[in-house]
Amino acid sequence: MSIVDNPPVFIALNATLFALAYLIPTFVALTRQRNQRLKIFVVNLLTGWTLIGWMVAFIWAISLPWDIGRHRAGSRRRRRVDPAR
Repeated sequence: MSIVDNPPVFIALNATLFALAYLIPTFVALTRQRNQRLKIFVVNLLTGWTLIGWMVAFIWAISLPWDIGRHRAGSRRRRRVDPAR
């Protein structure tokens, strides 16, 4: 007797595997302890059924966080490099 011969078990196993694969971006965001993990989950949940929505959530989850503090409007000045040094 194989698992395919028992339809309820087969369906439950496939549904579980699909749900785990579907939520990979959310799991990545949780393991990387991203600050925006709730937003990533919402994007994943609502638009993950499209391949583009899933990819957006996944790329967002694996991308490095943007350091806004280093790029403030007043810090656009470049430091002068002294050629004599």
